Amino acid sequence: MSAWLGRNNDTDTYLNQFLEFREGRAVGRFPIRANTMYTEAGPVIETPLSGAASLHEFVLQSWSVDPFGTHIRVFPALPDAWKDVSFDKLLAEGAFEVSAVRRDGKTKFVQITSLAGAPCLVRTSLEEPIVAHGDRAFKVTTGKDHNGLPLTTIDLRKGETVLLASEKDKLPPSQLKIEPVAAQPGRLNFYGSPKPD
Repeated sequence: MSAWLGRNNDTDTYLNQFLEFREGRAVGRFPIRANTMYTEAGPVIETPLSGAASLHEFVLQSWSVDPFGTHIRVFPALPDAWKDVSFDKLLAEGAFEVSAVRRDGKTKFVQITSLAGAPCLVRTSLEEPIVAHGDRAFKVTTGKDHNGLPLTTIDLRKGETVLLASEKDKLPPSQLKIEPVAAQPGRLNFYGSPKPD
């Protein structure tokens, strides 16, 4: 809910309560266990699944309250502490495959592939003007949605891929790579760690 409501720093607080480990042991009211479940009266699976879905909502949202058209939102609910984030080929409503990279708290680029040819409406947090790179010259228009928030429209056809970046960044090809973010010491291997005594 915090991710949907734009309460970005709350998202980090709640997720950390769920994933908090100290000295190799899960802590907190209902901490996740090594087998990905947590315990109330017995093992529970729905909350870990909800946690995984919540992570998706931090980095990519594509639901829309409008009756026609889906607005893809890239990095819509990242906490301030999450400076470096990347994801590759997550699926968005409207049959889009989306990848993106954020470094030092700034979105570097967004790559979108259309699997069906639906209208491509996206909010990226890229600094304007936004440029599109691909196999052809794409028509890119930037306007506002009904809430006054920036919305970019790309004339993306079925099977085509577009890479969006800020014209101000002028990123060299060497920086247009989707690479994982380095792991944080002490937060490794949650799901494969040995069970505490």
